[in-house]
Amino acid sequence: MDPVTLDICWSRLIGVVNEQAAALMRTSFTSIVREAGDLSAGVFDRRGFMVAQAVTGTPGHINSMALAMKHFLAACPVETIVSGDVLITNDPWKTSGHLNDVTICTPVFRGADCVAFFASTCHSADIGGHVLSAEAREVYEEGLFIPIMKLYEGGRLNRALDALIRANTRVPDLVMGEGTELQVWGVVTHAIKALQV
Repeated sequence: MDPVTLDICWSRLIGVVNEQAAALMRTSFTSIVREAGDLSAGVFDRRGFMVAQAVTGTPGHINSMALAMKHFLAACPVETIVSGDVLITNDPWKTSGHLNDVTICTPVFRGADCVAFFASTCHSADIGGHVLSAEAREVYEEGLFIPIMKLYEGGRLNRALDALIRANTRVPDLVMGEGTELQVWGVVTHAIKALQV
């Protein structure tokens, strides 16, 4: 690829992930994401390597999310993922360090092939447990621990996981609002359209 084409493609890719982050901030149900920008956004190849990241967000989220994709793919190999799946976790040892930071990963398909992933980490308003997670003496006091799971399976909300999360938070509408179909699919659909040449 010649340098001019490479620069155009790179600028477009950075524009897509910046729009992903901006859309998360615009549609966020909580002020910590909307106003403080406590989030990260990025695009990954099908092997889980980060290709581009948004210029906004926190370094702690960006760096940990880059490594988290390997954990997502270990738990849910590419061959087991179908169009419409959305993965979620707040595992503090595999993502950003405490349970309030929830990482969501959405595969991108071209025909029947998974070609990339969009992911974001956002600080949730509440995950149960201590309001200030630093007060906890062990992770079990921090709140609900979500292992790597499918939030959406083939485009359908995992109702059992939805009910479990709602039952373990003080503000279920705010918390589940961060992972709503509108937010997840709206951002990803816009980004996919922007990537197409």
